[in-house]
Amino acid sequence: MSSSAHSTPPSSRRWPVNVIDICTPPSSHAEYSASGIGHGLHVLCEKPVFLPGEDGYASQLRVIRASDRVFYPCHVYKYAPVLAAMKERIAAPAFGEVVGAHFRTLRAGHANPPAVWTAPTRPTSGRGTTRPER
Repeated sequence: MSSSAHSTPPSSRRWPVNVIDICTPPSSHAEYSASGIGHGLHVLCEKPVFLPGEDGYASQLRVIRASDRVFYPCHVYKYAPVLAAMKERIAAPAFGEVVGAHFRTLRAGHANPPAVWTAPTRPTSGRGTTRPER
């Protein structure tokens, strides 16, 4: 299996494409996600998934809900504080041997990143988590 990056829309490619992974600056995520869904593609999107538009996230969510495509945000939990705390507890001698684990993340709303993840806030890419001004 191989992958490659392309600057032309999926509809102009000469081979079948059924999914795109959006790894561009956050300010382009909504446009590229809608384009992918509009071309009948499943979409993986790096975080932050969207920056709020004039109507917040409503128009972006309408595009996703109106399609029969899968839209999936990519999550990287490797450096999440909850996992660091878990690793510390598991490493304790009294914990014992870990033979398996299964995790689910359930949220009632948006998860704000901790201050240690915050990069300069702007709608373009940079190091760390990029998020809109509050």
